[in-house]
Amino acid sequence: MRDRERQNLLCVHGWRILRFSAGMIYQQLPEQLEHVALALATGPAPILPDRVD
Repeated sequence: MRDRERQNLLCVHGWRILRFSAGMIYQQLPEQLEHVALALATGPAPILPDRVD
């Protein structure tokens, strides 16, 4: 649960989070690198307001 809270907080502050399992990296590295390249190509993640009313 704490990992999800931390990830959500990072996203709110403009971080872009990509999650990969070890198997994804070892078995599909080229595809996962494409995901990273795509995330970088789209620019920074939008910064969300701290609170939504």
